[in-house]
Amino acid sequence: MPSTDRRQFLAAAAGSLVAVPHLLAAPTKARADETAVKGLYDTLTPEQRKVVCFAWDHIDKDRGLLRTHVSINWQITNPTITHSPFFTKKQQDIIRDIYNGLLDPEWRTKFDKQMKDDSGGKPWGATQAIAIFGEPGSDQFDFVMT
Repeated sequence: MPSTDRRQFLAAAAGSLVAVPHLLAAPTKARADETAVKGLYDTLTPEQRKVVCFAWDHIDKDRGLLRTHVSINWQITNPTITHSPFFTKKQQDIIRDIYNGLLDPEWRTKFDKQMKDDSGGKPWGATQAIAIFGEPGSDQFDFVMT
């Protein structure tokens, strides 16, 4: 039986956070995390959207269909959530609410600890980045955190 190290497992688990909802059901406007993504999108300035928002079918020359790309320790966009002046405090709080809404409350502390361990002791948001594909509120959009 092949062994899987911790990083391979976490990469697969992180990919499943993005992939599983799409396999289970189409997005509904009633879900709180989806409503929060729309709320975040509405707060972004045109300059911010140019950096973190992409067309639903955006193809990256090196990674292919970008919203489906998964690899270990990569940033989907350059600005980190909390350790750059890119996002306002309100936007950072919305991103945290989206993250919290995607995880079972019993797992949040474990995920936070793992991210802190993997980032050399930095807190949640210090090394993570986000992207939004498509337009929130439509039937084709994704929120991705790397």
